[in-house]
Amino acid sequence: MRDPKYHHQVYQNGNHLLENGRAPSRPSLARCRLSHCVVACLVRGGKVVTPGFAMCSEASPRLRPHVARLLGGQQPRTMTQHAEIAALNLLPEGISLRQLQRMTLVVIRPKYSQKLRQTRMLCAQPCRECANIIDKLGIKMVVYSSENMLHRRTPSELMLEALPSSGTEWLIRS
Repeated sequence: MRDPKYHHQVYQNGNHLLENGRAPSRPSLARCRLSHCVVACLVRGGKVVTPGFAMCSEASPRLRPHVARLLGGQQPRTMTQHAEIAALNLLPEGISLRQLQRMTLVVIRPKYSQKLRQTRMLCAQPCRECANIIDKLGIKMVVYSSENMLHRRTPSELMLEALPSSGTEWLIRS
């Protein structure tokens, strides 16, 4: 387990970035009212492939062209950019489906408690829309946090458990 001060810094930095409307690895002017911090990255062979933290934000939920091309142009139907999509967008151009099949997507939702002086891990299970994209890209494994534990699922297992995000539910009702 890492030093609690480190987790506090990550959480505070995440909130600072969200409050200022900036995504961590590239500039963005989108304002964000999200009250939580979900962080994602892609890992291969024990090494982080994506630069920096990819976080959820109110930025465009669209995949960058080089990732969307791997899905035949499919785009997520969400209201905001989920951390999983942000992590995929950080992949280098020229990434192939074969390379993605050897990667693991890690998604966590840390919450630091001043009172307890520790970081808890809240639910960061990918929504149905993100799970569908992860499955179609052939990503090998997904690790996500929930109730202070890390859960490991294949994309097909994740598809069985995933629920629609609140934004997707809103789009369906509209």
